Amino acid sequence: MTKNARYTLYYSPFACSLAVHAALEKIGEGFELEKIDVKKGQHQTERYLQLNRHGKVPLLQDGKKLIDQGAGILLYLSEQHPEAELMPAAATAEWGKALSELFYMSNTVHPAFSMAFNPDRFTTGDKTQVFDKTLSRLDALLEELDGKLTQQDFLNGNKPYVADYYLVAMLNWLRIFKKGLNPYPNLRRYKARMDQLPEVSRAVSKEIKDLGFVVASVFKLMSVKKRLSRKLKGKPSLKRHDEKHYGLGGVS
Repeated sequence: MTKNARYTLYYSPFACSLAVHAALEKIGEGFELEKIDVKKGQHQTERYLQLNRHGKVPLLQDGKKLIDQGAGILLYLSEQHPEAELMPAAATAEWGKALSELFYMSNTVHPAFSMAFNPDRFTTGDKTQVFDKTLSRLDALLEELDGKLTQQDFLNGNKPYVADYYLVAMLNWLRIFKKGLNPYPNLRRYKARMDQLPEVSRAVSKEIKDLGFVVASVFKLMSVKKRLSRKLKGKPSLKRHDEKHYGLGGVS
């Protein structure tokens, strides 16, 4: 726990709440993390529902204020801490573009993942057909994002903003479907670039500790493999490996 922490983030490891966690790390002001174990149903307990009637993460507590919905929390934090440059200056053309990217993540990309996670919520018929179509939709979205990153480092240009935190959180979920980023070279480089940001690295390191020994060990193995790949660039034995071979199940 952090003494005199202003914020409390209710989160589930490697859920979309990772984006908010990274933003808080970037801000650098004291905050506390309270894990909500979705798999154990802690998001549906009476205590949590009193805080968030929607029963979902993330939830941010700022004193007596409670803010839910990931994109809403990210915007709230950007306005509370303009010095952290989580978004461009308000009412500028760049701000408008960054806002569009943020809501594209929350309203288009995230729902596609949600449908893949829970196809039964979207049909009373063949769940497999819904799942397969959703994976095809994800492939199309990844291809679109890969094209966008052809001549720029981040979604809004050459500087990361909150939409980038949102996207990198969702890219981690591809492991669940045993999908890698090799078909999308620009997106693969983007993911590596994002993972190296101090705020993202710190958030990931803290959340890995909550995943359990086996899953955390796999993440560490992948991290070592990436570092070796950078040091030994061009070695065929490393280039043949794809992250999908270390597929993780049950992370959401």
